[in-house]
Amino acid sequence: MPDTNLSKTTKDDLMIVLGDAGVNYYENERDALLKEDLEVWPITFFFVRGNHERDPANISTYVEQPFNEGKVLIEPDYPSLLFAKDGAV
Repeated sequence: MPDTNLSKTTKDDLMIVLGDAGVNYYENERDALLKEDLEVWPITFFFVRGNHERDPANISTYVEQPFNEGKVLIEPDYPSLLFAKDGAV
């Protein structure tokens, strides 16, 4: 892992990423490689999907999970990568 300020974070910390992070963009193994790289960081990512990413609701590997009185979409292989549901509050 690169030496950054993230070295003091844990999976209990949340980084909000507002659109076009490139996750679910290529729809091939490149997406899996990015997700694997992100999963090892000691932080949980909360993505608000941008217009250059495929909607996780339309990807069969994603499941809905409760989160903070709402729901998010996750892939069980990458439990630290949370996606906001489009239109959810």
